Amino acid sequence: AVLRLAATVANNSFDPAQLGTGNAVQYWQPVYVNVLVLDTESQLQPSLATEWSYDDSMTELSLTLREGVEFTDGTPFDAAAVKANMERVATGSGSNAYMLANVASVDVVSDTEVTVTLSQPDRGLLNYLATVAGAIASPASFDDPELATEPVGSGPYVLNKDESVAGATYVYERNENYWDVKSFPYDSVTVTVMEDATAR
Repeated sequence: AVLRLAATVANNSFDPAQLGTGNAVQYWQPVYVNVLVLDTESQLQPSLATEWSYDDSMTELSLTLREGVEFTDGTPFDAAAVKANMERVATGSGSNAYMLANVASVDVVSDTEVTVTLSQPDRGLLNYLATVAGAIASPASFDDPELATEPVGSGPYVLNKDESVAGATYVYERNENYWDVKSFPYDSVTVTVMEDATAR
C-alpha cells in the first residue's frame, strides 16, 4: 500500500534545528520520531520517552527513554542524543527555538535517563517535545553538509533520495528496523508539492 499526499508548501529543511510546523510536518514526521506524541484527542502519549514527570517546582523534568532504538545510520538512540538535539534546537537559528527558551540545562543521568532543568516553569514544554523541539535526529548527522536534504532519524520511514526531487516530490520507504512497524501500514509514502489549490 502507498500513501500519497499533496502538500500546500514545499519542504524548508530536514535539519532538525530548522524544522517547520503546520504544513511542514508531513515532510519530517516520516523520518524523525519525537520524544513524546499527541494522540487524536491531543493527549500526550509515550514515544521515544516512555515515562516523564516534573518535580514539585515544575522546573525539573525527568524523562525515561525507550531502549533498543537505532538511527538509520546505525547510531544508537540514547540520552546523549536527546541532549544534543535539544541543545541544537535551543541555540539554533530556527523559527521554533523559542520552544526551548526556558531550558537551562539538559543533563544525561544514564543512557536511558535525562533531566531537563528549566529557568522557570513552562507548561508548553511537553507539547513542544511532541513537535519540532522533540524531533530527534542522529547526532552523527549534525556536521553533514547535506543534512538539510538527507535526514537521518529513527522513524518509520526513510527518505528515498534517488526517487525524490527537492521542492517537488518526496518519496519515503519503510524502515524495517522501526520499533513500531505495525502502526504504519503503508509500504511507502509520497508527498507531492501542489501549491495550486485547483490542482490539489
